[in-house]
Amino acid sequence: MAAPTLNAEGQSKEVYWNSSQSLAVGPTTNSQAVAVTTSGAAYIAADVVGGIISLLTVNSSTGRRVSLRSATIEEKGGAAPALKIYFFKATPAAGTYTDNAALVWGTGDAANQVGVLNVLAADYVTDVVQTSVTYSGLDMKITPAATTLFMLIVSQGAYTLTNGNLTIQLEFDQE
Repeated sequence: MAAPTLNAEGQSKEVYWNSSQSLAVGPTTNSQAVAVTTSGAAYIAADVVGGIISLLTVNSSTGRRVSLRSATIEEKGGAAPALKIYFFKATPAAGTYTDNAALVWGTGDAANQVGVLNVLAADYVTDVVQTSVTYSGLDMKITPAATTLFMLIVSQGAYTLTNGNLTIQLEFDQE
């Protein structure tokens, strides 16, 4: 198997010999790094964290399925927030999705939801004051409506987040 190469968008492709001894190109891998903008105030259970987040160019062409392979959540202030991370194929627009406001689902937004990642407080590891959790080996199949995927983070408990301390790194394979 050859080493991965990166294209202009930072996506990797592996070239390899498949079972019929033909040259094949493996899935495109796309990494998305998100620095979540927060209010710096206290959050309670069911509060939206950061508002609606757009993940641009998750896939290179409309209609192709992607698979969430891994997710790393880091909190530089030492909090270990339990979160639910919802993924949508189109912008959720009919509800209340403002940072640090109570989540109110909008009519029709559930039809655009294509996945959810449950982040447990007990899964975090503390390194001095920073906490982090990595979920690898995921195989969440998602078909965005276009090349952008949308994300909504919802608190599952009470904690305070300083703006810029919460970051999320997602890795997708395009199928």
